[in-house]
Amino acid sequence: MNRWLGFVSVLAGTAILGHAHLAAQPAPSIGRIWLSHASHDISRVSVCWETAEAADSVVEYGATDQLGQCARDDRPTRLHQIEVPAPAADGPWYYRVRSLPAASPVIRAQGREPDAFRAAIVGDVGFAKSDWARAILRERPHLLLSAGDNIPSLHGGSTVAQDDPSAFRRLVDGTPELFRAVPFMPALGNHDREIRPRGAKPPPEPVYDVDATAFRAFFALPGKEWCWALDIPEFGARFIAADLNHVQDLGTTWQTCHDFREGSEQLEWYRRTMADSPQPFVITIYNERHATVRKLADGAWWASVRRGSAAVTGFGYFAERAMPEGFPCINTSVSGRGDRYPDPATNVLASEDNFALVTFSRRGPARMEIKDLAGQTLDALDIGPRKAPASAAVPGPIRCEGNFPGHLQGICTDGARSIYWSWNDALVRTDLSGAELRRIPVPRHHGDLCYHNGRVYVAVNLGKFNMPPGHADSWVYVYDADTLAELARHRTPELVHGAGGIAHHGGKFIVVGGLPEGTPENYLYEYDESLVFQQRHTLRSGFTLMGIQTAARAAGSWWFGCYGQPRILLRADDAFHLTGKWEFDAAYGIAGLADGRLLVGRDEAIKGTGHVGRAATAVPDEARGLTVPGEP
Repeated sequence: MNRWLGFVSVLAGTAILGHAHLAAQPAPSIGRIWLSHASHDISRVSVCWETAEAADSVVEYGATDQLGQCARDDRPTRLHQIEVPAPAADGPWYYRVRSLPAASPVIRAQGREPDAFRAAIVGDVGFAKSDWARAILRERPHLLLSAGDNIPSLHGGSTVAQDDPSAFRRLVDGTPELFRAVPFMPALGNHDREIRPRGAKPPPEPVYDVDATAFRAFFALPGKEWCWALDIPEFGARFIAADLNHVQDLGTTWQTCHDFREGSEQLEWYRRTMADSPQPFVITIYNERHATVRKLADGAWWASVRRGSAAVTGFGYFAERAMPEGFPCINTSVSGRGDRYPDPATNVLASEDNFALVTFSRRGPARMEIKDLAGQTLDALDIGPRKAPASAAVPGPIRCEGNFPGHLQGICTDGARSIYWSWNDALVRTDLSGAELRRIPVPRHHGDLCYHNGRVYVAVNLGKFNMPPGHADSWVYVYDADTLAELARHRTPELVHGAGGIAHHGGKFIVVGGLPEGTPENYLYEYDESLVFQQRHTLRSGFTLMGIQTAARAAGSWWFGCYGQPRILLRADDAFHLTGKWEFDAAYGIAGLADGRLLVGRDEAIKGTGHVGRAATAVPDEARGLTVPGEP
C-alpha cells in the first residue's frame, strides 16, 4: 500500500515537478493530511493525504522549515501515502506535501526526544463529546494510538459500500492539527467497520465488514493492518494491536472481528508475535473487555497477553485499571461518562473522559498514567522491564530433516515457530526441532534467504557467478512463509556478479553476491521494501573467495559469511564500515535471534547419502567473531 521511492535532491530554483507555467498561479491547498507508520518500527513515517483528482505524490521534509529532502511517486492516485525516514535529530521536524496543482503549507511535526518517548492511547473517539485532541496535544506525545471505535459507524443511517472511507475523513478533518503533527496508529473496534445499522437482531446480511476494507485502505499500517505490531527500538518497546471486539457475535451476521479461536490465523499470529518479542516493554491493544479476553480460546489469549507488560482496551465508557494476577489491564475512553462494567479484579474505576499515557525512558520502568482531559492524573503505575521470553531463543544444534543432492545455501527463521532452509534446488520449512513442514522444488541456483513480515525472500542467480558484468541473471524470489507458495520475482540486475544472499533490517533489503577473482572489496546492494534499487555500498573487506555467500543483521551489526580456506566472517556497522574480520564458517547460513544470539548453518556431505544440514547457535565474541558452543 505504501510507496517509498527514496531520496532525491530538491534543486534550488527549480519547480519541484517541472511545471514552471503554474508557478505564477496560487496553488490550491491540500487540507486533509495525516501521519502514520506503515513499517514495523518508528524509523519511517508515512505521510498521507487525499486529493479530489488523481495526481502525483511529493513529500518535501527536513529537520528545519527549510526542508531540503524529498520523496515522490509519479503514479497518479487520490489517496497518497509516502514513507520518509523519521528525522533522527531531536526536536520537531517539518514537511510539506504536493500533488499538482495543489500543495500544503510547511507543517511542523512532533519530533523525537533523547531521553523519553510518550505514547497516548485513546478509546471511543467516535463518541467523544469533549475536545479530546487538545488534551492529547498538551502532552506532546510522539505517538498516538487508539483502542478502537474511532468513528461512530461507516454508515449514516443507511447502508454504505464497505470501501467508503467518508467517516474516517471526518475523523481526520475534525482534529487536523493533531493528525498532521503526531503519527496515528488505530486498532479496530466494531464501529470502525459497521456498514449498515445493527438493528435489534441479526439481519440476513452482514452488518459489519469483517475485513475492514475502508479502514485498511485509508490508514497506512504495518502487516495485515487489521492487526499489527509497532516497535520503538530506542526505548525497548512494542505495541501489538489485536482484532478483538464483540466476540460473542462470532458466526452471526453481527460478527465484527476476525476469528480468534484456537487454530485461527489471528491467534497463531498473536502467539508468534508475542513469542518473538524480546522488548522489555510489550503492550497489547484491543477493543474487548479484559475479563472476556481472559476466557477466549480456553485461556489461550490470556496466556500470551500476560507475557507482555500491560493490555489496554477501549471497550467501556469509563476509566479503569484492573490487576488480574498482578497484570495491568487498562480501560480508557475519551467518552468516559457512560455505564460502567467493572472488571472483577478492578483497582481503580472512574466515570471521567480520559486517555492513557505511557512514558518510556532510557532506563528504569515505564510510567502508565490514566489522565482526564484537563490533564489531571486519575491513576499512575510504574511498569518494570520484563524478561525476554525463553521461546524467543531457538535451541540448537538443529538438524534439517532429509537428505539433499546439493549443499545448504542459507538459513533464516521467523523466531517463533519455523526455520527456513535454502538448498541448491529445494526450499524447506521446518519447525524449531528441524521436522519438515513443507518442501518445494526450486530452480538452481537458489541462494541465501531471509524472513520478513510473513514472507521469505531468496537471492537467486540463474546465470554465472563471479564473472565480469553480462554473465549473471540476478533475482529475488518471494514466497509465502507458511505455504512456501511463490508470490513474486524481482529482477536485480545491479548484482552483475550474481545474487547470492539477502538480509532485511530497518526498512531495507541488503543483497550480496559473487565477486571476480582479485577484486579488493565487496559490494552490498540496498533495496527498499518494494525491492526497488536504492544504492550500492562498498565494504572495504579485501578479497573474499566468490564474494559474500550469506548475510544477516543481528546483535547490533551486519554479518556476512564468505567462502575460502579458511572460511571468512565479516562484520560491519549500519554505515557498512568494516568492524571485524575473522576466520569463522558462516558461509552456509547466518540469521539473528531475538535474544542476541545467531544461528549459523552447517553442511555435511555424506558419501552415498547426500548432504545434510544443521543450524547451530552462536554468540558474538570480539576476539573470534562468533563462537559456537561445542565447536573448537
